[in-house]
Amino acid sequence: MHAGVRVLLSATAAAVLVLGGSAASADSRLNEPSDPTVWKWSSIHSVDHGARAYGKVLVGQSAFEVHGTLYDSSPSGCGWLLLRHQSFRDGKWRSVNQRNCADRPVTFRKEVGGPRQIKAKVCRGTSQQPTGQCSGWRTIYVKGS
Repeated sequence: MHAGVRVLLSATAAAVLVLGGSAASADSRLNEPSDPTVWKWSSIHSVDHGARAYGKVLVGQSAFEVHGTLYDSSPSGCGWLLLRHQSFRDGKWRSVNQRNCADRPVTFRKEVGGPRQIKAKVCRGTSQQPTGQCSGWRTIYVKGS
């Protein structure tokens, strides 16, 4: 009888250690700062620092998405974010733009399909189009990185 209780207690203690260890390692995996499906990109400023943008590239259900925030701190004109993405399928470059003419940040989400790479730059402009004061193109995502 005592031997059976000792075996049962030993098995219970071993199970607690195994489960406790796996729970701790699962918690540490959940808190890892690097998520393989998210690529963050830091602030990009227009040349005159009147506009800036930052964000992240996410893997969505059917396509990659660029999420971010665009600020326009200049009292006149608008801030523009220009995105170029190269299709993985046919190699062609496509563009999408985001404008902000408000005195508060604008959040955006742009679907870019399955890209080989994505580049971004921030410009100043009118409400119709970017007109200059652009940063250089910055690569914010490259497949395989």
